[in-house]
Amino acid sequence: MALPFGLLLITKPCGGGKSRNMARSPKRPGQSGTFVGTRLQPEMLKLIDDWRREQPDLPSRPEALRRLAMKGLNDGKGADAASSD
Repeated sequence: MALPFGLLLITKPCGGGKSRNMARSPKRPGQSGTFVGTRLQPEMLKLIDDWRREQPDLPSRPEALRRLAMKGLNDGKGADAASSD
């Protein structure tokens, strides 16, 4: 028995429509760590996105946050060492 044309248009493919051959997004090679999730207000997110666009390689938001955190931590080392005397 053939299905009416309208029913053919609304049926879903088996398996949820996902192909088993779809490539997975690559993970960062050789990296591991603890996931830290945070919410950012629109003003801070705009500042981070503006900073990202100034970088020659346009890092992702997570990579931008890692770089900014390291920059802040490294910039603060000199001040901490001077005040500990």
